[in-house]
Amino acid sequence: MPEITRNKAIEATHILNDLIGDFVVAVVTLKDYQKRLGGKAEWANGLVAANKMCLSFIVLGFDKWIEFFGHYHRLFDGELHANCKTLTKTFRNRGVTKFRNKCIGHVLDNKTKKPLFPSDVNQSLQKIIGEDLGAFLNWVHNIDGDQYPETVASIVEEARNYLAEEYDIPHKEIMSK
Repeated sequence: MPEITRNKAIEATHILNDLIGDFVVAVVTLKDYQKRLGGKAEWANGLVAANKMCLSFIVLGFDKWIEFFGHYHRLFDGELHANCKTLTKTFRNRGVTKFRNKCIGHVLDNKTKKPLFPSDVNQSLQKIIGEDLGAFLNWVHNIDGDQYPETVASIVEEARNYLAEEYDIPHKEIMSK
């Protein structure tokens, strides 16, 4: 195998490993906050902040995936490539990049120059999340077990594991950066 391809595979495994951690930690953190704070009126603002932080982080991860797959898609083939491509299309169709550019890290709407109110952000976020936050979080990472290709984390993990095996990249090398 050409060294250039293996080097690209090593780069890709580092990125994928990072994304897996981002998705898993964001889901686990949000579910933990929901469990601890849910139903306690005095913590309502804390739960809103946790939702905003974790969901923004998940959306950023989705957009990183879009960028990742655009650059590294040639490293994959077959069913895995098809699942990765479908995931990328799903993120695009849900308006991930548009949401990131408009809402994450901004307080003003770029077009109107008016404040982005939580209701505006939530309305835009609904296109990505859908009506059921719990189902969305389980689709990103199912704490009870990610089944490939049913969750985002499982597809990303499968892609990382495939590259590690295909290009003989030991776990130690994946964790070395």
